[in-house]
Amino acid sequence: MPFCNDLVFGTKYEEIALNEYIDYDKYERPPKEKRLYYDFLITKGETLLKYEIKADRMAFKTHNLCIELFNNNKLSGLSSTEADYYIYFIINNNSVVRVYKIPTEVLKEIVKNREIKSGGDNRKSKFVLLNIDIVKEYIITTKNI
Repeated sequence: MPFCNDLVFGTKYEEIALNEYIDYDKYERPPKEKRLYYDFLITKGETLLKYEIKADRMAFKTHNLCIELFNNNKLSGLSSTEADYYIYFIINNNSVVRVYKIPTEVLKEIVKNREIKSGGDNRKSKFVLLNIDIVKEYIITTKNI
């Protein structure tokens, strides 16, 4: 799928996360130069939290979460994030079948010492595949998959 379509797809699930899965008093999208590090800054009372939102169409079939670490030989994804939490949607036929809310520090610990794979456009992305059962305690909504 072309990048512009992926961007529309991702933005849709950012809005769903805000409207259905994150409790907040106010939110801010970071300036464009900070979008590589998190998607939202959430304020709830005196608490400030940063969120990264991911939506995955392949995880339903593979039962793996794809956690990006590098792109074009630069830190990206989990390696560069400033987010406190990852909200991770598993999508099937344009429907949400599972949503995870995973503390970023937990996710970083889980991916340590796991095999790094290459893929994406021209195999420029490096990532770890995590079986969904590894993070099952972080499910916040689910349908049967």
